[in-house]
Amino acid sequence: MKYLCTVTLAVGLLAASPTSAADGPFSSGKLRGSVGGGYNGATQRITVGGGLGYFLYDGLLAELDGAYSFNADPSYWMLSPGVRYVAYFVPVVHPYVGVFYRRLFFEEDGQDSVGARGGAFLRAGRHVFVGAGVLYEKILDCPFDDDDECSLVWPEISFGISF
Repeated sequence: MKYLCTVTLAVGLLAASPTSAADGPFSSGKLRGSVGGGYNGATQRITVGGGLGYFLYDGLLAELDGAYSFNADPSYWMLSPGVRYVAYFVPVVHPYVGVFYRRLFFEEDGQDSVGARGGAFLRAGRHVFVGAGVLYEKILDCPFDDDDECSLVWPEISFGISF
């Protein structure tokens, strides 16, 4: 009985949810502008940034983000292209997953990394959303003896507008 109730509830939610992102913030052809930030407790580093993106299909976002990271030496700029999928059809809270490449620009050098992110967006208006998630980043060509120092996990918080 418990299994039947769970399945019935799931089917009911899916049937009641929209099957298209039409005119929502995650629909095909929409542009996305966002601002965000993050904090890495291990290094006390603060990161703030923003980005632009374009929804190639409903829920599928190609994005280019930039950020500045400070409060720990060295400070640096970042540029990060990526792809993210937003489950726009899930009611109320829209989970997302994504992958990215990141280039860090230090004063004299640079560094490359790849990573993944996951979290959820909550619509705060017709074309406005806020998000929270977790980001995992792996620095390529790790300069440290301990490879764990080149794997970072941190929270990310964002605010976005699609138009």
